[in-house]
Amino acid sequence: MISDLCLPPLGGQAETAVFAFLQTLFQDTEPDLVVFTGGLGEPTQQRERLKRFCAQMDACGVPWTFAFGDEDRSFFTPVRTLESTLLSSATCLYECSDPHVRGEGNYAVALLDPQGDTRWILWMLDPGDAVVRTPFFHNVIDWCAQARAAVPEDCRMLCFCHRALPEFAAFAPAPESSRDTAENFGLFASLMGDARVHGIFAGQIRQGDGCGELDGICCAYGVRTGAPTFGWRTIRLPKDPAGQVTTAAHYAANQERILP
Repeated sequence: MISDLCLPPLGGQAETAVFAFLQTLFQDTEPDLVVFTGGLGEPTQQRERLKRFCAQMDACGVPWTFAFGDEDRSFFTPVRTLESTLLSSATCLYECSDPHVRGEGNYAVALLDPQGDTRWILWMLDPGDAVVRTPFFHNVIDWCAQARAAVPEDCRMLCFCHRALPEFAAFAPAPESSRDTAENFGLFASLMGDARVHGIFAGQIRQGDGCGELDGICCAYGVRTGAPTFGWRTIRLPKDPAGQVTTAAHYAANQERILP
C-alpha cells in the first residue's frame, strides 16, 4: 500500500528519485499487488505526470490499483481523461464507477486462490473531492453494502480509501487532526455489521502511521511514500481466509510498526 506519493515535477531529479525508489521497493519486496490510496499527483501537469507514472508501473510489471483522493482530481484535467489514462495501463486494475454512484473509482478487485475461487475482495471507495469536502456520499455506502451482499459468505474483504474515517482518530498520532471527517456518514458502522470485513486502510496521514483494531476490524493509516519520507505499508493476507490479516508500516530507515 502506497499513500500520498505526490509525484514531483516532470523530468527532474526528484521524479527520478521517486521512480528509482519504487523500482527498488518492488524488486526487494516482490508484492503481488500494490494499492495506491490517493495523493498520487498534484493538480498542475496532472495528466502528463499520470501518463509517465503509468508507463513506469507498466515497466515494473507489478499489478496495481488506484483509489481517488480529494486532490487527485483537478480543474486542469477532466476526470474522464485521468480515468482513460489509468484504464490504458497494462498493469492497472482500475475500473470506472457505476454512473449512478457518486464519485470515481468505486470498484472491487477479486483475489483468487490457486483453484480459481474468489477468497478476498478489495473495495476501492471514493470519499469525495477537495471542493465538496464530504467524507462519504450515502450512495457510495449503499452501493458498497449492496455489492457486498452478492459476495459469497466464505470470502473475506478489505476496504481502501484516501481519507481516514472518524473512528480512526483513536489511532492517529497526537499532531494528526481529523479534518474532513468531522461528520460521520456511517461507513464504518455499515462495514462493522459485516463479519467478512477484516480491515479498512486509509491513505491520508500527515504524521506517523497509526493503526489498531476496532470492533474486530483492523484500522490502519497509510505511510507517506513521497519524498522525503519514502515509506510504505505491507498487508499480508493469510492462506486461510479465517486467519488474521497482518500489516506493518515501513520506512527507508528500516523502521517498522506491526499491528499486534
